[in-house]
Amino acid sequence: MTKEEYSAELKKYVPEGTVSTLTNWIFKHHIQLSIARSRKTKLGDFRTNSNTNTLKISVNGNLNPYAFLITLTHEIAHALVHKKHNRRVKPHGIEWKLEYQNLMLIFFAKNVFPDDIARPLAGYMQNPKASSNADHNLYLALKSYDPIDESVTLLKDLNEGDEFILQNKLFKKGHKRRTRYSCIELSSNREYTVNALAEVIPT
Repeated sequence: MTKEEYSAELKKYVPEGTVSTLTNWIFKHHIQLSIARSRKTKLGDFRTNSNTNTLKISVNGNLNPYAFLITLTHEIAHALVHKKHNRRVKPHGIEWKLEYQNLMLIFFAKNVFPDDIARPLAGYMQNPKASSNADHNLYLALKSYDPIDESVTLLKDLNEGDEFILQNKLFKKGHKRRTRYSCIELSSNREYTVNALAEVIPT
């Protein structure tokens, strides 16, 4: 695939004004990018082939363009750290944080992100974690750009006292504790704290 063909394909997944930069990084560092199906356990990953030292990145294809860009840049930072340090540093240590910050600064300079994403993203990038989902405000901002799925109910959308099913167990929603709700598992009467953004089945 030529660079132009690659750019045309990548354009389907990322925000306007980012394709050229991303394509240049991918070709310069000989990265193999693949688009993965939705994975609940991760948004993307970086791997190497121990025999050929090939750099491989996969990103979930169901992400909205801003989430896709943030995830892809996260993984490219891993690739750059691997090229410089191999496995001699921690996966999400200071070396990765600095690479990630430097890459993301380019997109901030281009004003790629709308204000409602740029603000929490700037806070997250001061000390980025292993997953952008770990930052509640950034997660909410990014999720607002997802296509609306009427079939999905989030815990935060239920009223206090409502019952719901989560992981095949019946709960009653209680009061809010910052980003989580205190909920009672009815069969055992045990209390659990559940993320406000958990996908649940109302009863």
